[in-house]
Amino acid sequence: MPARLYLDHNVPAELFTRLRSDEHDVLTSAEAGNERLDDEPQLEFAAAANRILVTLNLKHFKVIAERWAAEGKSHAGLIYASGTHPPAALHRWITATLIQYTDMKNLSIGIGPWLDS
Repeated sequence: MPARLYLDHNVPAELFTRLRSDEHDVLTSAEAGNERLDDEPQLEFAAAANRILVTLNLKHFKVIAERWAAEGKSHAGLIYASGTHPPAALHRWITATLIQYTDMKNLSIGIGPWLDS
C-alpha cells in the first residue's frame, strides 16, 4: 500500500526516485521549500501534512521523537537511519518497515543493516 512520505534534505535523490517508482506519494523538503528548516520544524511540517518523515539524521530526530512521545505530540511516523548507506539499501529497509508497520502513526523506527538479517 502506498505511503505518504516526506523526505528530509539529507536523503539522496536516488532514494526518492526509487520510492516514487513504488507509487509512494513522496514530497521532498526541497519541493516543499523547506530545505533550510531546522529539524523540529521539519517534523512539524510532516505531521501537519500527515506524511511519514524519512531522514538520515538519527542523532537529532531520535531525541525529538522521544520528547514528542513524552509530551503526547502526534505525528504520522518517523523513519530514520544514521550514517551514509547506499540508496538501494535504504530503499529496501524503508520498504520492509512500511510492510511491517502499515500504520506508522506516532511510531519512530530506526532502520539499518540489521533489517537484512
